[in-house]
Amino acid sequence: LDNDGRMSVFSGNRALVLGNDASRVAVDIDPANGFRRLVWESDSEPLKIEGGRIFSLIDARDVYIKGLLAELDTLALGIMQAVNLQHAAGYDLDGNAVTGTPFQDFFTGSGAGDMQVNPALVSDPRGIAASAGSGPGDAENARLIALLREAKIMGGTYTCEDYYRGLVARVGIDAQATEKDAENTRILTEQIERWRQSVSGVSLDEEMVRLIEAQHAFQAASRAITVMDSALETIINRMGVVGR
Repeated sequence: LDNDGRMSVFSGNRALVLGNDASRVAVDIDPANGFRRLVWESDSEPLKIEGGRIFSLIDARDVYIKGLLAELDTLALGIMQAVNLQHAAGYDLDGNAVTGTPFQDFFTGSGAGDMQVNPALVSDPRGIAASAGSGPGDAENARLIALLREAKIMGGTYTCEDYYRGLVARVGIDAQATEKDAENTRILTEQIERWRQSVSGVSLDEEMVRLIEAQHAFQAASRAITVMDSALETIINRMGVVGR
């Protein structure tokens, strides 16, 4: 606040609001990650946001959620690699090995965002390598692919289902911890506000008691003045005529 009671607001070492002047803020695309960001309209320099609600939202987007997406990519790549490896060892409906053909990979993609069934298999399902090569009616390779759900394909430690459950559980724990932190902060803020009010605030109950006390004191003073006035009147107007 300045001497006139006006509030100034700064972002980093630059003023958003200074006296009667305000700087305009715009939104553009960060070339580093393709995300939207806040910039100064005058020179397109990014705002230095180091706290508050906006900082929390940006941090969640750029750090926390980005980390979760990376782990989902890891899960997707683990599934694709394991399934594709097993699929490449099989034979299609016509008894042909799929290794080295467009049907070799069951999945294509580089992560969770673009993971999909091989378009060649979607166009021609006969290319699915369900057989292990033992002839008509053989679906051994399809069974082995299905069993990958129970295999520890994630780093040799976790199944894909365990890995995903761990990821979801961690998100839940983090959300619960954040809610508790927010509640603790709210309680602390309320306590600080009570302390501030106890020092500088006004209690309506206390002020009402004091007002009643002042009213009674005024009434008592008025009564005393009335009594004194009556006594003076008696002394002046009546005592002077005794014996006449």
